[in-house]
Amino acid sequence: MKYISGIVLLILCFCMAGEGYAEVIDIDPPITIKTKIVGQKRLIAGKIVSRDEQGVKVELKRSAESLDIPWTAMPAGLVYNLHNKHFIEDDSYESWVKLGRLMSEMGQGVRFAKLAFEKAVAIDAEVFAEEFDGQEPRVVAKQMWDEKKNRRREVNAGVGNGGQDVDEMKMAPAVPMALRWDALVKTVPEDAIKSLKHEAESTQARLGIKLQLHETKFFLFYTDLKKPEAKRWAGELDRMYVKLAELFDVPKDKNIWRGKALIYVFKREKDFRRCETEIYQIENNPLKNAAGWCFQKGNGDVHVLFYRQADDMQFAKILVHEASHGFLFRYRSRVHVPSCWNEGLADTIADMLLPQGNLLRGRQQRAEAYMKSNGHLGGTFFKAPQIQGFQYGIASKLTQFMISQSKKRYVNFINSLKSGVEWRVALKDYYGVDEQVLVESFGLSFGVQGLKAYDSASE
Repeated sequence: MKYISGIVLLILCFCMAGEGYAEVIDIDPPITIKTKIVGQKRLIAGKIVSRDEQGVKVELKRSAESLDIPWTAMPAGLVYNLHNKHFIEDDSYESWVKLGRLMSEMGQGVRFAKLAFEKAVAIDAEVFAEEFDGQEPRVVAKQMWDEKKNRRREVNAGVGNGGQDVDEMKMAPAVPMALRWDALVKTVPEDAIKSLKHEAESTQARLGIKLQLHETKFFLFYTDLKKPEAKRWAGELDRMYVKLAELFDVPKDKNIWRGKALIYVFKREKDFRRCETEIYQIENNPLKNAAGWCFQKGNGDVHVLFYRQADDMQFAKILVHEASHGFLFRYRSRVHVPSCWNEGLADTIADMLLPQGNLLRGRQQRAEAYMKSNGHLGGTFFKAPQIQGFQYGIASKLTQFMISQSKKRYVNFINSLKSGVEWRVALKDYYGVDEQVLVESFGLSFGVQGLKAYDSASE
């Protein structure tokens, strides 16, 4: 969520299918599981309590947290064994073919796809031969895997390089002097920090609340949380800053803030609501029920405020999301980036830094279901001053897709936006494709042919 405007970023997570049309099946009794998530070192131990077409929900052994794990994020052998021993109860032809298709989409899954198809043949060899043109199970499994690899290559060719070598792409223009932050009246960092601290003291006095300051290299973190917890979240902010700096090739020790970013975290929601109303005058704002805000001021100051949600992962997501908006506000120039790119980046960087929370899964499932049902991104996705709630999942999924095709081109695209280039021109000249080619290739990445940027009523 943003106020005045905001932004952020990074990297491809699990490939997920649509929510909304997938039946959730409770597992009783729960199934004990211990596994590593593909591409991560973290060991997951707990009990599977439910499943759907996309994966399983696991209640973790040593915490109250539950975790949604997509099939594609689990070792192929484990996925096969779970279905073989627990999930395929009817032993039908259709169930084994469905499992074979799932396994053939997974890395190291071809041999398990072959096993599933062999079971389907044992049940009804005639139907299998008719469905797959008389081919043997091992051939069907290999062809499905090859088709997936070919789809990826087609998408990469269509979007990642735009028909050109990445090293030969047109680089984003320099930021015009009038758009640079240093074109404003220059402020000594120490003076800016002193001014922010004075403002924070004034805010506390007006609210009648005492907040403790935890000052880091890049942030002034004011909170009434207990000291150990406050230190933990202040450290998370610095970790976010370093990751964003790495993405945009900002020297890790360079401070892009006007002094530092000012962060307020309230233990109680009612104190947060008083602050947003009495200090920031947003009582009648249509986004009144927001859980957090990033205020970006004309002089370059960044203020972030929110309250401590009960769920650690939700709280951490808002912390990183809102602070990341502020980072891109200050990055490179005073130009604001359109909402669809803003919110996609903000959700993506939060998910990248907090992968254990699977923060995007629900949003992206609903978004994918919408795109599959409607054949477009909804409304005026690229043009909207603020995207709609259901489009957040589209925005983050598209962001991840663009970065997966070429991180270098994606950064070049954002740089061109921050140089004042109109977004259509930035997309075509500095990323390599126009909007419709991008959207069509994006749709192919999750199985939708001919996905359109807009619905016909909004074009």
